[in-house]
Amino acid sequence: MKEARFWASKNDKIECKLCARHCLVANGKSGLCGVRMHDKNKLYAVNYGLAAPINVDPIGKKPLFHFHPQSLVLSLGTAGCNFKCDYCQNYELSQSKIDKVQTRKVTPKKLQAMAKKNKCEGVAWTYNEPTIWYEFVYDSAKYLSRKGLFNVFITNGYIEKDPFVELSSYIEAVNVDIKAFSDKFYANISRAHLKPVLDTCTLAKELGLHIEISYLLVPPLNSDPQEIQKFSRWVINKLGKDTPVHFLRFFPAHRMTDVPRTTTEALVGAQRIAKLEGLRNVYINNIPGSKYQDTYCPNCGEMLVHREEFFTILNRVTDGKCPKCKQEVLMIGSKK
Repeated sequence: MKEARFWASKNDKIECKLCARHCLVANGKSGLCGVRMHDKNKLYAVNYGLAAPINVDPIGKKPLFHFHPQSLVLSLGTAGCNFKCDYCQNYELSQSKIDKVQTRKVTPKKLQAMAKKNKCEGVAWTYNEPTIWYEFVYDSAKYLSRKGLFNVFITNGYIEKDPFVELSSYIEAVNVDIKAFSDKFYANISRAHLKPVLDTCTLAKELGLHIEISYLLVPPLNSDPQEIQKFSRWVINKLGKDTPVHFLRFFPAHRMTDVPRTTTEALVGAQRIAKLEGLRNVYINNIPGSKYQDTYCPNCGEMLVHREEFFTILNRVTDGKCPKCKQEVLMIGSKK
């Protein structure tokens, strides 16, 4: 447990200012995330250094396809979340209390040693929402970056500006999960709002971070063609046409076990709409068929990166260009 940051006293309660919820926390209670507790006029991060899953993953599994494409990352998370998504695909972890899951105590130094042992080039803060263990993420990212490891932040985007700006000095890439392009969906399904998420995306772009977007397609709730069009146009206008977008398949889970999984046809349809709107790097991540994960030159159509099960098998991008037509291609940390 460690004293938390980004909070202020408000009468007999504490206002947490880490995420867009601004929970008002009474003494002896925690915020909605379950891990930031008010104890005698101070706010504490009760999950500091308590990791639940720790795995070695290809970076494409985050998903980050255009950032150090052939690297492995040490992936870790903790328990809890600042969203309450009815369809959460990882609800056993994200919707659990920290004392109800098996955790292990880790330190930044231990993470560095684990990354080195497993030949990882970086660390991914993932699995649950990394914002909610901000203090440990910040301390670790600062230490690890100084030891030559990159940090990537896999997030729902509900972090406030000041902590995100501070953290941005030590992270290099983010994947933001945009749940839908509708505030109604956010309010009804995730108990949140869309605007703070979009603000985080544009802030990440302004800060010079590499950004990719995930969109879990849940027909018919967020799959209307007009919604996909609006979403795609927003990405182009605010983040750029080269921004990688990943459409993901929904599987029945948590409180939405009666909703069928997303069909391949729906995913391919969303991909087609996004490409027609002008997005250059649009992927479908969790259906069979590697062709949906491959990267092609936006100019000549040459296959540039071939992936299988999120592993980069072939990377033909050289000096950030297509080897055939020399078109510049977004690929951070690719070979030279």
